[in-house]
Amino acid sequence: MRVIDSNFDYNASALSISTVIKLEKYTYVTDYAFKQDGNIEGQRSVISKSAAASKIRDRMIKDFKNGGVFPSVVLGLIVKEEELTMLKESENLNYDFARIFNSYSIEDISIIDGMQRTNIYRGCLEGNEEREVRVEYWVATNISKLLYRMLVLNTGQVPWNVRRQVEVIYKPIITTIKELVEKKDNELFPQLKFFDINDKGRRTNSGEFHKNQIVDLFLVYSLRNEKTDISSQLAEEYKKIDLMDSLDQSISLDRFIDIFIAMCKLDLALGRLDLSRIELEGKFTNGKDLFSSHPVRVGFVAAATELIIGRKGRERNTEQSEEALIRLNENIEEIVSRLNTDLHSIDEIEEFLDFQILNQWLTTLPKSNVGEAERTGFKKAFTMIFEEKEGFIKLGEYWMNI
Repeated sequence: MRVIDSNFDYNASALSISTVIKLEKYTYVTDYAFKQDGNIEGQRSVISKSAAASKIRDRMIKDFKNGGVFPSVVLGLIVKEEELTMLKESENLNYDFARIFNSYSIEDISIIDGMQRTNIYRGCLEGNEEREVRVEYWVATNISKLLYRMLVLNTGQVPWNVRRQVEVIYKPIITTIKELVEKKDNELFPQLKFFDINDKGRRTNSGEFHKNQIVDLFLVYSLRNEKTDISSQLAEEYKKIDLMDSLDQSISLDRFIDIFIAMCKLDLALGRLDLSRIELEGKFTNGKDLFSSHPVRVGFVAAATELIIGRKGRERNTEQSEEALIRLNENIEEIVSRLNTDLHSIDEIEEFLDFQILNQWLTTLPKSNVGEAERTGFKKAFTMIFEEKEGFIKLGEYWMNI
């Protein structure tokens, strides 16, 4: 691999490194990513069932074999802060980048742009092993800024809806979230399980989350809007702009981790309950059911974000955020203590949770837009719970007010 140019993007806090690499080395470096559809959840895989795509592929193969030059493939790599600084200031980038790059596994490489070209390269490898191809690396440490950059790059591409754009760097986001959760609470982390987006299995226990749903929670946190629906096409362009604006303000991912950990603690405490002998009718009949509902998770994150970060235009300062976080954690800890079966009977816990009121409320919601109504309702309920300063009698009083 030979570096031919580099530019530091101060807005995205990322280093763009243009290189040339021998085809044999390129196919090795990208082998894992290619077989994982880019190693980026949501990335478009090789187009294989289109007659037009087949003709284009045949033409590209012919062009490449005749000496054609393709635009740079774009690969992504997340590195440590000190490594990015070293690369930015390096006087021998060829050596320093090769050393840092080789310290990472090929499983850490993502194909951000160029799946079709990579397919062509793999098919043309024999006889072209020593031929050089162009590769651009995006090297960054800040997930939010990298997401911002990728959204900007892809905004003009019509096939990319908001969910796909978010998922382009979804794997690095989840990796970072998992690392930070483990760092902040190494006792909690082993109790959590993260499913891949293509995993068809259903959540069977508390502490289990589909990764794409965590991306949705991250978007709710970034936009401070519980009504965010990343699968909606209606307001796609507006949501792109809102998301880029939010990420450009460098909202701390660290605070999202605090909120996520608080939610997991409550979820796990609920999951330890067995309410099966109590006759409950409706959506919530056992402890783990509450956070099996995505609108509940969204409402929790939206309420906690507004409490800690503040409303748009009325952001809290550092001291206010710290105080709000302390209040949130204290209230969650009090609720968790009320769910302790060593201290309270199941009947007492069921009365405290008051799921029946919650189930009754769900039956009153309109059939249309029920998801949005649930998100808004649960945000209102959790806002009251988080702001409570006089202790809890039972949660029914909050469910009744949504």
